[in-house]
This record gives sequence, C-alpha cells and structure tokens, in this order.
Amino acid sequence: MLNLFTGKISGVLSLALQGISKAVGLVLNTVLDTVDSVLETVSTLTAPLTDALTELPLIGGTIEKVLAVENQLVGTLGDGLHAVADQLATGD
Repeated sequence: MLNLFTGKISGVLSLALQGISKAVGLVLNTVLDTVDSVLETVSTLTAPLTDALTELPLIGGTIEKVLAVENQLVGTLGDGLHAVADQLATGD
C-alpha cells in the first residue's frame, strides 16, 4: 500500500516538475527573443559609428578585433542559452 502511494506521489511530483520546466523554458525563450531583438536593433543603430571607428588609422584595427570578439562571445552565449531554453521547453 505504501509503495503504491509513494509511486503516485513520485509521478505527480515528476509531472509538476516537468510542467515547471516547460514553463521556465517558454519564459526563457521569450526573454531571449526579446534580448536578441534589442541587440539587433542596437547593432543596427550603432553600425555607422562602429564603421567610422574601425576606419581610424591607429586604433581602427584594434576596435575591429574587439568588436569581432564581442560578437563571437554574444553569439556563442546566445546559442547556448537558446539550446538550454529549448531543452527546458520540451521537458528534457
């Protein structure tokens, strides 16, 4: 009798945790999509400035390298966070 009761509680808790995981995943996906949109908008707005800065004779190359590293880091972080959010949303 106790094993049956314990099994049912375990099943209910498992379903509850899976539901919470899916909800967190969906919220995280929404937040990440919003952040992606904001980053894209900021990038578009600052593109003329960054283009002008990379054309400067002495520091243009350094600025270009810093921007490339920053873009790579943001891209990698975004991809990783989207993967985690997708796994949570599917209940994995």
